[in-house]
Amino acid sequence: MLPRFLSPVMVLLAAWWGGPWAPGASAEPAEQKSALILLPGQPGLPAASAVAAGVRSVLVSAWSTRISIETEHVDAARFTGAGYDRHLRALYLEKYGDRPFDVIVAAANEPLAFLLRSRGEIWQDVPVIVCAVDERSMAQVALPP
Repeated sequence: MLPRFLSPVMVLLAAWWGGPWAPGASAEPAEQKSALILLPGQPGLPAASAVAAGVRSVLVSAWSTRISIETEHVDAARFTGAGYDRHLRALYLEKYGDRPFDVIVAAANEPLAFLLRSRGEIWQDVPVIVCAVDERSMAQVALPP
């Protein structure tokens, strides 16, 4: 059973599939989709694992095509500063620079903040879904379109 806080994740993901890139929206043959889930903290933390499992479940069940899902942890609470951001950007550019994503899911404040700081260098045109973010802190953030 998934935690109750995952239901907003599923609502956001379901809303995203309503666009022109939704499964079945085109008569063209289905292609493989690709998603990146950015999680907070270190690998193996129960909350991050639960969010990743919920997002994966929705992606796999909603897309009627093959899907490749990558998961990365943005541990910006323990490792702070511009040097760490530069390291992560360089790492992600090296790993995924030639691999376009159809969507990025920023799960929680840390990954979203990193993504907003790095958006000019990586993943500029990729749609982003945000989940598990504290609404009070979001009121102070200027989100791009």
